Amino acid sequence: MKKNMEEEQPLLKFSTPVKKIYLAGYIVASFSLISFTIASVSLSEWYTYCYCNFGLVKADTFLKNSAFRREDTISDVRADSWYGLKDTIEDACPDFCKFPLRFELAGALLILLTIVSILSQIFSMFYHFVRYRRLDFKLKSARFLIIFTFTLQFAAFMGYYFIACFYSIKDMKNTKSADLQGDETKYFEWKAGMGMYLALVVLQFLLMIFGLIFTAKGFK
Repeated sequence: MKKNMEEEQPLLKFSTPVKKIYLAGYIVASFSLISFTIASVSLSEWYTYCYCNFGLVKADTFLKNSAFRREDTISDVRADSWYGLKDTIEDACPDFCKFPLRFELAGALLILLTIVSILSQIFSMFYHFVRYRRLDFKLKSARFLIIFTFTLQFAAFMGYYFIACFYSIKDMKNTKSADLQGDETKYFEWKAGMGMYLALVVLQFLLMIFGLIFTAKGFK
């Protein structure tokens, strides 16, 4: 029985040996991380703060007895906090009203960079598939695509964190037991969406290292 052509014969011109199991592993991992990325940005709960559960765009209140029950997006929260309910909100959560706009801008940046990263990963996965099928396939930008996906998602998370100023929320002197119409507010707390995206960045870093070590050389 004939052995695998790539193991038995010299590779065609401009190819560098690489085991197909590495290429297949990269393809499977990329597909899984694309699915994981879509799932994380789709979650409606990224963090809880004051009287709302926040996502990248969505926001809803967990208060049972309040004037805030019609909120559906961060824009709705911003409208409440900037206008008629500002004093009521800041009595419970000092300086809260400066954050909703930052949350919106940070979420928009993360979504934009994440979309670009998904496209980058799709291209990288596609070229790995082509290399899996063709021993003579060559791509000078393979290393760039492998690095670019991780870089985008890392930049997305860091930009999200610093634009939203989450670090300053933790330092706020919100120590009193405040409430809004009998409903207790909550301190800032990470939820599933934030945790998943952070885990995603770590996994993308590991995939990048794997690609640079085991598969990128196969495109030379």
